[in-house]
Amino acid sequence: MRIARHRPESILEVGCGYGKQLLALRRHLDVPMTGVDFSPSQLGRARGFLRGLDGIGLALASGARLPFPDRSFDLVLTSAVILHNPPPIAEAMRREVIRVSRRLAAHN
Repeated sequence: MRIARHRPESILEVGCGYGKQLLALRRHLDVPMTGVDFSPSQLGRARGFLRGLDGIGLALASGARLPFPDRSFDLVLTSAVILHNPPPIAEAMRREVIRVSRRLAAHN
């Protein structure tokens, strides 16, 4: 996984869904991870999917208003999230990703 090469010290995934990317990242990195999603049902699925994995937190949140201080995470990841929003919300999400990232932002 290319992200592992950058050796992030902490990761936030915006729009984590049921946790597929977090699980893939965990296979390569043992760092604190947090996933946020706006969907309570997806987070419920993620809790089950990621059960037994330590160091992965999940939170209900909008990518346009992340509940974290500036520069909270070494790397912030989004995948197929920003493009599914109208331009004003997509721009707010991009700003939030940059705001909470200390070093890297990865967008797929």
